[in-house]
Amino acid sequence: MIYLLRHGKLPDFYNGQFIGQTDIPLDPQGIEQAKNWAAFFSKQNIKFDFAFSSDLSRCKKTAEIIAPYTKINFWPALREIALGEWDGKERREIISTHPAEWEKRGKDPAYTPPGGESLVSFYSRVTPAIDEIFDAKGTKLIVTHAGVIRCIICRIMDSPLTRLFSLEPQYAGLTTIDENKNPVLIKGFNTKPY
Repeated sequence: MIYLLRHGKLPDFYNGQFIGQTDIPLDPQGIEQAKNWAAFFSKQNIKFDFAFSSDLSRCKKTAEIIAPYTKINFWPALREIALGEWDGKERREIISTHPAEWEKRGKDPAYTPPGGESLVSFYSRVTPAIDEIFDAKGTKLIVTHAGVIRCIICRIMDSPLTRLFSLEPQYAGLTTIDENKNPVLIKGFNTKPY
């Protein structure tokens, strides 16, 4: 079984901004969300054979709270998409100042924001790590970002990258995947521990 979790909440200041690989810590609510998941997994007696996390602090902290007794593999490959010059800017600013580029990004997976990654490059970075994780036998925790979760689900569903934005993983939302089923079964999406 794979427990795929988006990191906890970020400070409200970042609401509405593009946050890619900028290293932003959790806010107090995000830490509380991670503690709630730790309590949930403990109560359900779920123990992780493996734990994997993006190496950005918002994921690292979430993973460390949830899996304190498991060796956590912190992988740069599980980072959010690199947004280059768009990182940290408000979406409405990008939409108003670069409308053609904004539209292209939504329609063309090969489009690359200045200094960033295209969806094609992002997917190519993430999928080898995901394949390696899926190959490990046992119960796994993955703590990562919304974009990576979207990539994983698109890969499982064999969906085109243009469908990436039809999914909205929430802060501390859990996706449960049974990779032992054939085909792989997504058992839950955006679930909460209460």
